[in-house]
Amino acid sequence: YNGNYSESGRVKVWKWNDNTNLYVPMGQDLNDGTQIGDRFGYTLALSGNGQVLVVGAMLYPSGYFRSYSYNVGNNTWDPVGQIFNQAYSVASLELNINGNILAVGTARDNSEKGKVRLYEWDETASNSSNNSLDLSLKEARYVFEKNYLISQIKRFNGNITKVSEFTGMERTALYRKFKSLDIKVE
Repeated sequence: YNGNYSESGRVKVWKWNDNTNLYVPMGQDLNDGTQIGDRFGYTLALSGNGQVLVVGAMLYPSGYFRSYSYNVGNNTWDPVGQIFNQAYSVASLELNINGNILAVGTARDNSEKGKVRLYEWDETASNSSNNSLDLSLKEARYVFEKNYLISQIKRFNGNITKVSEFTGMERTALYRKFKSLDIKVE
């Protein structure tokens, strides 16, 4: 799609409507590509509650991402904070269930290794905070998996069978994962 510029990209969000048994648009189309070929929408993340959307662009060799908050009253995606430019292409984005912690993966950095940076939303500053952490992929995976599984345990009120079904992991594998991540379950 040629949004604002050639190959700038576009993002559309759809939501299931139980009354009509159809997907319906949620908010406006986002075609916020900033320059030719930036491929806005190459990667994206939607929070578990469907209220926060982060869209990445893969303008080689660099990239950027932008956050949006869903305004139910206006049925719009409102930009939040600034555009975050990255030294290298944004390869992946992940949000936690509430949308207040964002993991941004880049394919490489100056050392030719991939890097993950974590951002935490600071509502008092109305912007993503500078509480970001530069982590190796192994460290970032550990932090993400631990937070994700703790979230699921809380979500299902400690019912490990439901956590197992939801995550698609067998119970025995799940218990091994809990042990490796130092997650205590009863």
